Amino acid sequence: MKPCPECGIQIANDAKWHRCGWKELERGERPFVLCAHEGCPTKAEIRQKTPNGWANFCIKHYYAYHGDRAKAACAARGLNTVDQMKTDFLSMSKDFAKQLEEGCSDVHP
Repeated sequence: MKPCPECGIQIANDAKWHRCGWKELERGERPFVLCAHEGCPTKAEIRQKTPNGWANFCIKHYYAYHGDRAKAACAARGLNTVDQMKTDFLSMSKDFAKQLEEGCSDVHP
């Protein structure tokens, strides 16, 4: 018998779990999962929720996925150049700061 690492109650020496919630983690390599991007032979390291469900991405395609989404969001707002994006970001930041100040004015007069 040995004490449970979580709660200290005596458990069997070969116990893998206990009713308190403790569970012995199995050490080992994760299974090799391919990146969801078509034709990519790289191991997937990130699981991402997409509009079509869940996808397993390698690092390269994870950043590409989010880059494509950011470009589409900017294009939808009519932001086509880096300067337009910077100007819009600064404008939104100022508006957000004003909202924070207005929201905090009743707390800190």
